[in-house]
Amino acid sequence: MKTVMVTGGAGFFGGILKRTILESGDRAISVDVCPDEDEHPNLDKRQIDLRDREALDKVFASTRIDGVVHCAAMLAHGSEDPKELWTSNVDGTRNLMDAMRKYGVRQHVFTSTNCLWGEAMGRPVREDDPPNPVELYGRSKLEAERIILDYPDINCCVVLPSSILGGWACFLFCSSSSMRDGGYGQWAEAATGINLFMRAI
Repeated sequence: MKTVMVTGGAGFFGGILKRTILESGDRAISVDVCPDEDEHPNLDKRQIDLRDREALDKVFASTRIDGVVHCAAMLAHGSEDPKELWTSNVDGTRNLMDAMRKYGVRQHVFTSTNCLWGEAMGRPVREDDPPNPVELYGRSKLEAERIILDYPDINCCVVLPSSILGGWACFLFCSSSSMRDGGYGQWAEAATGINLFMRAI
């Protein structure tokens, strides 16, 4: 039985991933600033802020963790304070990576965004196209990706969703490589996308 931490586990997509982990027979640790209403014998719920290094350390110290799926993020429409958004998405990611390194957790999936390219190019994004986010959310996600690069000892898969729709409907997803290699992404059943996440852990 694997133990997978899902940050943002009380949220929409994090919740789908968390429940899929549990249904597969594995154990999930849901980490979120919001209360998690789900109940399951193999679900460990921790209502903490990723910016709280001490609280995060306690979670990692309390149990063996095989991998982390990092879905937690402050969205632009979810915060009126730009500093709150930046520290949540950037400092929270740095704290998470530090804890993973400290406790030897080597598998990581990071949910980024296609907002790294803020203006339409009229063609698919290429590998050599530099990211150019035009709003704070995209800039915070780009900075989080740069932070992750400082941890080469941790295996990280970065996924750039465009849209996530409906409970088990579908979402538009791209891996970082497929999008930059010229694909606009593709619509897929949520379960298909979740399988991609799970194979990375």
